[in-house]
Amino acid sequence: MYRPADLVFVNKHTIISKLVSFFSRSKHESPTFATHVMGFCDSMSVIEASFTTKKYKFYESKVNYEYEVWRNIAFSYDETLSVVDEAGRYLGKKYGYFKLAMHILDTVLEKILGYSKPIYLFRRFCNNDDYPICSWLWGYSYKKSLGYQFGIDPKYLSPDDMYDYVRNHNLWVCIKYQGK
Repeated sequence: MYRPADLVFVNKHTIISKLVSFFSRSKHESPTFATHVMGFCDSMSVIEASFTTKKYKFYESKVNYEYEVWRNIAFSYDETLSVVDEAGRYLGKKYGYFKLAMHILDTVLEKILGYSKPIYLFRRFCNNDDYPICSWLWGYSYKKSLGYQFGIDPKYLSPDDMYDYVRNHNLWVCIKYQGK
């Protein structure tokens, strides 16, 4: 059912997810669904940037959180494999806590100043690609392998940015929704 480079947008309803949701949400935006993103590398396994970037089997029956799986219908199978190959280069890499902190600082600044559009002040300092965060891992893999972007440069992406992008582009289709 799943194909390489299908994206899984997650909402776990944990305290951390609720904080990510709060800091990801723009001033006039509806509540954030996607607080994390991972991607399929084959029909059964995903690559995910968490504490480290890892590959594991995705067992739907054991998943206890809300998620949606999205596929770009314009890419060939070989193109999706190139995205997965790029994401696979980061397996074993430690999570980019510094990048995440810069994302948070930008969104805190947006809220303090009352901006309705994103500010990319602190994220401009995130130039070390050896420490991926979830949205960067997949955004960068799509950009590096296919020249494809989710509306903005991958170093500025959040899971919510990616989710908003795929929902608003007709070449992306939701192939699975799992409620809580």
